[in-house]
Amino acid sequence: MHGTYGYCLEQQYTSEGEKLPFGMLSIYPDQADILVLDGQHRASAFRYVSGVFESALSDIYSAFYEDEDKLDSFGADLPVTLIWFESEDDIDPRLISRNLFVTVNNTARKVSESRNILLNDREVPALITRFFYSHVARVASFSPDKFSLLHSGFDIDSDLTRGSGHVLTITNPAIFDYAVAWWLLGTATYDVQDSYRVKRDDSRNRAYKDQFGLVFSGRLTDRDVAQRNDYEERQSVVLTDSDKLPIFQEEFGLILAPVLDGLLNRFNLFKRHYAACKALEDYVRGPGYQSEEHIWDRVFLGGEGLYYSFMGAKT
Repeated sequence: MHGTYGYCLEQQYTSEGEKLPFGMLSIYPDQADILVLDGQHRASAFRYVSGVFESALSDIYSAFYEDEDKLDSFGADLPVTLIWFESEDDIDPRLISRNLFVTVNNTARKVSESRNILLNDREVPALITRFFYSHVARVASFSPDKFSLLHSGFDIDSDLTRGSGHVLTITNPAIFDYAVAWWLLGTATYDVQDSYRVKRDDSRNRAYKDQFGLVFSGRLTDRDVAQRNDYEERQSVVLTDSDKLPIFQEEFGLILAPVLDGLLNRFNLFKRHYAACKALEDYVRGPGYQSEEHIWDRVFLGGEGLYYSFMGAKT
């Protein structure tokens, strides 16, 4: 209902009267102040392309939008987290928001190495890792009886040194990225298991290009990769032309994906692991295990985020 503090929350229910985990929130600006605590740039971009940010062309934001055309039609979701302050006394929401902003940024949890790898759109090992995980999601989903997302630690929230994932996990993006870097880009004179190395003088360093050219040929050659230094002066090997990203992914699917599928699905120890996972699924789907089946579907087959949320709540 429309309350004293400028909002109305309408809870949604099923036809049987069961409360659903969503509803409709209406906010009345004449009775409530709205501030963006974090993500101001994303919020401004959404406001502009949706046509409700006309002042962007005449104020301090004009430099960001003056060369951009608004879309004729725009539809997208912008997930937000709301923090609501209710008080009979006068409060300054800006002061509260600033304190929260400082607290959040000073205590923010570092993004795990695995997630950084899957978001990396430059380095060759990270791109191959992302292609591999996309391939696994498409061909295997969460199948227990072969290598799939169930066994791949795709959303692990800790770094490699702190564990590889839950008990059904065989690998994770950090492990896979290391293996690809060592196999594909490791030099002939300096091979280690957790990194690849390129020399500072790219003209003298042919090892990674030679190896890359041996694996990928035709539409993608050694000329499509080059050495780059990041902001920490770390040498890395990157794809030089972003327009060739779709070709790179297609070449991966034709050349590397079958090799990796065979390696991960035919190794005898892994086959025993998959058989045990399939037996576990058959068990929890048996008669009288409705709660266990629900947990299996939601926590293990519904995305690792739920698993780690439960683990965090437990600890």
